[in-house]
Amino acid sequence: MLAQTINFGGYMGINTRALAFASGIVAAATFVVCGLMVAVAPGATSSFFGWVFHIDLSSLSRSISVSSFVGGLIVFSAIVGICVAAVAWMYNKLTVPPKLKAA
Repeated sequence: MLAQTINFGGYMGINTRALAFASGIVAAATFVVCGLMVAVAPGATSSFFGWVFHIDLSSLSRSISVSSFVGGLIVFSAIVGICVAAVAWMYNKLTVPPKLKAA
């Protein structure tokens, strides 16, 4: 089950699949909000992210098409999900004593 927590004799593990899916969904929502910000106010969005990252983004411009938006949404969400799954897997490997790990 996706919502089930892994229990290794008192040591709680992370459900890698559930965390990866949840992270992918949150990443997709974040991507949509960012895309809407760029579409509605591109100058203000560039200024804001330039301020956040301490770089001048005013010379960079990018038009968003439906295909670039959908492609970016899929790739960004998948990469975030894969990276978070790797972190959860590594966490489970590092925190659960070897003799308690499931076979």
